[in-house]
Amino acid sequence: MRYILDLKKTQFFILILSIYLSIGFWKIYFYYGEDIILSTLGQQISYENGLKIYYDFLKHKWIGILAIPLLTIIRVLYTTIALFIGDYFSNEKIGFRFCFNVSLKAEIAFVLLTITSLIFIEFVWQINTLTDLSIIPLSLLHLFIKSSYPAWSGAILSILNLWEIIYMILISVFLGYYNNKTFFKNIGFTLSTYGVALLFWIVILTYIAITLT
Repeated sequence: MRYILDLKKTQFFILILSIYLSIGFWKIYFYYGEDIILSTLGQQISYENGLKIYYDFLKHKWIGILAIPLLTIIRVLYTTIALFIGDYFSNEKIGFRFCFNVSLKAEIAFVLLTITSLIFIEFVWQINTLTDLSIIPLSLLHLFIKSSYPAWSGAILSILNLWEIIYMILISVFLGYYNNKTFFKNIGFTLSTYGVALLFWIVILTYIAITLT
């Protein structure tokens, strides 16, 4: 674990970003086809309008690729700020730079998620709509996919997943190398900082989803 923390941040970011982009390209070019788009739209619009939306998607699909590094940076910074705020009010301060390093290196959890998602798409799931592509493996949405649930709760059920738990465990382990505290103290710190930030994000998503439904 110490070896991971000692890796240069720029090189590590390029490595995980190359994995994200490679799998992102794979999904867009092999799964975001005409049949998937039209099946997602269903009976809501005519076939001709569905084709128009599909061709518009083809013209702008590069936006989805460009969004990958941006969203990765936002997620790392969001976690960093949450940890730094908690660290600022703690007795043993490790500083923003180390909080950033911990947040970045804990991205390993989401790299594993991305790889697992591709494996599920290729070998486990039957992909019929864009919704099938967005399901997070080993999330509550994945477990309840065959059950009925409110439309607005889909995003929330996706966020509550095994990978978030692994992410918080990695953050706690990495923090231990900087503050020399036990894992249990660091997991408490992680829950009171990143956990609260995650809960805040879930509340925002819930409000938006309910408003739009």
